[in-house]
Amino acid sequence: MSYPLIAPDFYKEYTESWDREKNGDIPCEIIFTPAAAEYVFTLNNVDTVMRLMAHKEKLNFQMYNLKPDAERDAAYEKQNKEKLALFPLLQYYWPLKTLMMNILQRREANFEKRMLVLNYAIKAVQEIIDRNQAEAIPAFVSQFIAREDYSDVLAYFAELRPALDYSMNDGLSLLDIFNTNPQFGEIMNTIYGNLGIDRSKEATKEDIERHVKNYFELKKSFYTGFLKGREHYIENIMVNYLWALSMPFADPSISVWDNYVFFCALYNAIKVMLTCYMKDKDDSDFAYAVAMFSYQFHNTPRDIVREVVKVIKDAGEGNNGDMAMLVLG
Repeated sequence: MSYPLIAPDFYKEYTESWDREKNGDIPCEIIFTPAAAEYVFTLNNVDTVMRLMAHKEKLNFQMYNLKPDAERDAAYEKQNKEKLALFPLLQYYWPLKTLMMNILQRREANFEKRMLVLNYAIKAVQEIIDRNQAEAIPAFVSQFIAREDYSDVLAYFAELRPALDYSMNDGLSLLDIFNTNPQFGEIMNTIYGNLGIDRSKEATKEDIERHVKNYFELKKSFYTGFLKGREHYIENIMVNYLWALSMPFADPSISVWDNYVFFCALYNAIKVMLTCYMKDKDDSDFAYAVAMFSYQFHNTPRDIVREVVKVIKDAGEGNNGDMAMLVLG
């Protein structure tokens, strides 16, 4: 069979003609998944982020077939068999990726509500897996994405209210893991400054209440001010991370649900960073912050997915209600 390759249309000029040596300044990674070889353009580069921000349409990823090469194709097939033997659920990689892509780009709802729908869907998938009925996943995915309305799903979360202190603190904790160089340190200094947090002293109860109030005001300003008309910025960034992390198998050794837990924590950290950094700033500042975060994230020398999930679960906060409050806050 010919060798499948998938590339995003916002960098559609890089398909089978892409040359790592010639185009080495483009931060592209080639990820081998059970579906294909995927070209992923990481957001470490400001120009890549700006290109993604300029792409107002939904992200599409095109499949191409490279010219057959017996040796290469045999090696690819062998690699796939080895992966599937180790992690059998990877045979459902493509249906689950399709599920996540479809939900995250349902623009009739705001992005936070889409994350709630995804919460419901991934929880249902995990329950199917736990019942040892994984073969039912493709049918579930087909039925779920065929739905035109998710109002009954969102009603499931209707009684939940945002926990701003929880979201703010969780986001800051993850961001602090990446605070290891002067450039990102400046971003964090701006974030803490805008929140009114003085890290040189222990916060009092009154201080914490003031920080949460400041976060609320910053969030209101960010969403009703800067993001107005730019809502696709967050969507495109998270869809790109969906691909860059091979979700929902960023770490195939943990459950599909736990991978979603990490995706929520990642989204929340990015949301908190931008909410608290973008006061009085513009598109170039947005792109810079996203690129710096991406650089730090991709250069963290630790098993970040498993570590973050472990911290969340050890705190007893890994259920679907907790994740819903996290993304809403």
